[in-house]
Amino acid sequence: MSSAIALMALQLIVLDPGHGGRQPGAVAPDGTPEKSICLQVALRLARLLKSEPNLRVLLTRRDDRTLSLKQRAEIANRLKPAVFISIHANSSRRSAAKGVETYYLSSSHSDRRARLLAKRENADLIETEEAPTGVLEQILKDADAGRMIGESARLARLVQTSMVDAVGGNDRSVRQAPFAVLVRSGAAAILVELGFLSNPEELKKLKSTEHQDRLARGLAKAIRSFVVGQQPRR
Repeated sequence: MSSAIALMALQLIVLDPGHGGRQPGAVAPDGTPEKSICLQVALRLARLLKSEPNLRVLLTRRDDRTLSLKQRAEIANRLKPAVFISIHANSSRRSAAKGVETYYLSSSHSDRRARLLAKRENADLIETEEAPTGVLEQILKDADAGRMIGESARLARLVQTSMVDAVGGNDRSVRQAPFAVLVRSGAAAILVELGFLSNPEELKKLKSTEHQDRLARGLAKAIRSFVVGQQPRR
């Protein structure tokens, strides 16, 4: 295979560890911030994907820095990746809540919980001066017009199945919500929730390198399957 053909076959994967810097995200009862779990899993996933000859991997952040939702979306828009994955950890007032779930962009919400989660994750864009007036309305309009929604849904299903297979536990399914970070990515774009920091049992797992490795392997397997499905048939 010539170098030109090999270069054409490269697929760019952008990993977006949620929160960071001044934005800790959800905070566990023991003080563990969501931002640290997101980054640890993202770095492990990046190492796995970089071993694949047909993939190129970039992260929106590799350390504990503050990035706004607008900046994250702009990175994706500029790079035009094949896949954009925003990585998060969940929290709930119910300490018994647990499990993984995967979201893709939609103009509607799957349920009340999806609506509340989207509101929480969109908060820093909506509540800062950089946010344009009526940003939520713009998100909804872009979601309806997005040509990659179908591909995002397919990627979300692959990821959800693979993560559940990798770590077991409660399957909270694929859901839809208008997440600002997924808008204008021009890619198959999803947001994953790795588990609940508010659940003592799940928190212990999320902090362990073994569980983080399992999550990363599950995500990597799904991404590989998705990218293979995107290759032109010969």
